[in-house]
Amino acid sequence: MAGKFWGRFSGKFRGDSRRTSFLWQAVVYYVNLALNIVNNIVLVPIYFLFFDLETYGAWMATGGFLGALALFEGGFSSVALQRNSKSYGEKAYDKFASYFGAGLLFILSIGALAIAAGVTLAFFIPEWVNAPKGQIGAIRLGFILASVGSAMSLISTNVFYAAVAWQRAYMYSLSLAISSIASAGAALLGLYLGMGVSALGLAYLARGATGLLWGPFYVRKEWRRRELPPMRFERATIIEIARESVPVLFQRIASFVSGNLQVTIVSAAIDPRTAGVFAITQRVYVIAQFIGNSIGGSSFSGLAHKIGETKRDEKALADTVKKVFELFALVALFAFGLAAALNQEFIAVWVGAEKFGGARLNIFLAAMMLSGSMIFTLQHLLAAFGEFKRTSYASVVHSLLFIGALSFTIDYGVDAIPATYVLAFILTSGWYFHVLLFRQLPSERTRLAKRFAYLYGFIGVGLSLGYLADRYTPFYETMESFLVKAAIYIPIAVLIGFLGSAYLRKTARQAITKLLKR
Repeated sequence: MAGKFWGRFSGKFRGDSRRTSFLWQAVVYYVNLALNIVNNIVLVPIYFLFFDLETYGAWMATGGFLGALALFEGGFSSVALQRNSKSYGEKAYDKFASYFGAGLLFILSIGALAIAAGVTLAFFIPEWVNAPKGQIGAIRLGFILASVGSAMSLISTNVFYAAVAWQRAYMYSLSLAISSIASAGAALLGLYLGMGVSALGLAYLARGATGLLWGPFYVRKEWRRRELPPMRFERATIIEIARESVPVLFQRIASFVSGNLQVTIVSAAIDPRTAGVFAITQRVYVIAQFIGNSIGGSSFSGLAHKIGETKRDEKALADTVKKVFELFALVALFAFGLAAALNQEFIAVWVGAEKFGGARLNIFLAAMMLSGSMIFTLQHLLAAFGEFKRTSYASVVHSLLFIGALSFTIDYGVDAIPATYVLAFILTSGWYFHVLLFRQLPSERTRLAKRFAYLYGFIGVGLSLGYLADRYTPFYETMESFLVKAAIYIPIAVLIGFLGSAYLRKTARQAITKLLKR
């Protein structure tokens, strides 16, 4: 019986199809989401038993600097994954071995540099974020542990990108699930042992170490089974990918400043307590953004693979792009609309109503995080076509405009951060990414434009419903209030989903037809 079950599992869920790989890569995002929920939602009330809100706000502010360490990667792995997936789709296995070898050599060097930079920064960051004097040592140790763990995660992820390029992502998903469990366990163990806030850095270390124990052995075994050529470290390939990565590096730097440093800006410009309130009010939207990003991120490698296999059949590729964006619209309807509707009740039940940033900040954050998810999705669709340079420069302009405007608007308070971000998005990448995507598929431009306009209206209805539910329904600091509002919003969102999504209606019809035939 067990052997039969495993055989079915192997045949259905371990194949090399793009559909299966998309589903498993979506699982990767949802495992990351589960980790985020555990570490940043479920465990937060436990954190407050060991340290106060001010310490938590200071730790969250260090996350901007931790994100800066990822800038060492410079987008090299994204370019390498696109080249790997496209060359494997073309069955150009020698090119695949060369691209993978170049990416691996580069990422090992970057991991070492990131660790060295993290250890150095740790001696300055606590003072920069106004950490409480009694917590400086714990925050410093936590940042060092987190730096090492993040570098290890970066390396293991890039090793697993070989499997992703093969459209065989299930083992990556399994590895990430195990790493997530290890991470949460390490955080709790560190708190129990009296490490205080540095236990949150131990969680990063456990996650990275677990991934490295798994990835290299699996990829090496699978590489041999597929009888691929030995990986090569060719100078020309390294230069090619490095040259393509330069614009992506600029984009990563700009996006880091405009995105990851928001809590840090609040802590430095206002105070750590307000930074803590901003981070907590934003937390549910971070989860929504994880869910939204899962669609674009999961489709990236498969679309690049299809471009190589179909030799740029525009109709087939346009159909894939439409399916991907319709899935994104469905996810955005539920994730961001529901978050806007329930955020106040959620925070009240979770950590107390006084930590909610207010209705205006709530809706501004919903719009900001939705804009970020749209950027992520469109950028990954364009990256699958090899469009790195112009998307990167557009993102740089967006980030510079945001930071420049924020220097004038921050005096109006914390609400200015998301409001300014959305304005910068509308004026830059919000329209330009669509222009670039339509240029990739000129014969399908009109059909794509109509579908995109329809889907954006669909998303807007969901977000508006969430705002109305939050603004005009009674608020009570109870779980019952949270559940009642969810029970009202979810059926309405489901109805809108069925009315607006041809994909959802088709899936429902197929499921009902199969059920009636039994």
